[in-house]
Amino acid sequence: MQVVDAAAGAIPAVVETNDGIPYSLMRLMHFLVTVFGEDVDRQLAPYQENNFGTCPETYLEFYDVEEEFREEFRSGRFGTTGLGWFHPIRLLKLVRSTFMAFDSDMAEAHSGLRDERTGRYGDWWNPNSEYDFYEVGGRWASHLILRGERIGQLWTPAARTPQAGPCRADQARKGDIDFRAMGWECHNRFLDAWDELERTGRTSDRWAKWNRRIPESITTREQLAAYALKRYRVSAPDAVVFEGEWTGPWWDKDDLTEEAADRWDAWYAALLASLSDETLVTVVDCHT
Repeated sequence: MQVVDAAAGAIPAVVETNDGIPYSLMRLMHFLVTVFGEDVDRQLAPYQENNFGTCPETYLEFYDVEEEFREEFRSGRFGTTGLGWFHPIRLLKLVRSTFMAFDSDMAEAHSGLRDERTGRYGDWWNPNSEYDFYEVGGRWASHLILRGERIGQLWTPAARTPQAGPCRADQARKGDIDFRAMGWECHNRFLDAWDELERTGRTSDRWAKWNRRIPESITTREQLAAYALKRYRVSAPDAVVFEGEWTGPWWDKDDLTEEAADRWDAWYAALLASLSDETLVTVVDCHT
C-alpha cells in the first residue's frame, strides 16, 4: 500500500481577487473515499494521475507541450509555464540570449527530455485522474465502526490516528458495520470542529471551515448543530467508487454548500440501501 503524508490540510486551487471576491474552487489534499466491492486496487486504477509512473498505460494520454514551449523560445516572452528556478526568465533575461538551441532550453531550464514513444516534449497523464496516490485507512484509519463482535480488516496501525472504542476497521462487510454509530460520531465530529473554530477565532474563516467540510453559510453553533444532525443520518464519505465508477467529491460541481451536501447524502443513502449486506466496504484516503 502507498503511504500518504501525515501533514494536515488542503490547498486552495485559486485565491481571492484583489477586491475580495472569493472564487469557489478549492482542493482538499486528502479526502475520504469509500470503495464498494472487491478488488479495491483494480477499481481505483482508472483514476490515478500517473505522477509516480505507476498508472496502467491503457488509461493514459500524451500531454504535448512542445509547441507551447517552442513559441516561448521563439518569442523570448516572459512566461512562467513550467519554469525551473534557474530559468533565465526568472533572472529577467530573454530565453534566446542564454540558450541558442531549443533542446538546450528544454534540457537545462525545464529539465525536459523528449518522450521516447512520440519523439516530442510532454508527458503521459490520465485525463480522468482523481488522485495521485492513496492508502487504505490512512488519515481515516479505523473509520468503520463494527456491530458487536463482528470482524473487519485494519490496514493502518490504530496508533497513527487513534479512535476511541473497540471493533474498528478500515474494511468490512456492509452487514457488519454499525452505520448509526458512525453517524453519531460524524455528528459529534462536526460539533468538535466548530468548538475548535470558536476557540481559535476562525468561525468566519471560509477556508478553515471548508477544510472541516462546513459550508460557508453556517455562521452560528445553532446552524452547525442543525447541519450536523442532518448529516449524521448517513455519515457519507467525500467520494464513492462502485463497480469501477467514481462519483464525487460531493462539492466538486456545486461548491461546498448545504444544498450540495443534502443532494449527496440522499444519493449516498439510496446507493447504500441498494447494496447487499455481503458488499465489501473499504475506507480509502486519497491524496490530490
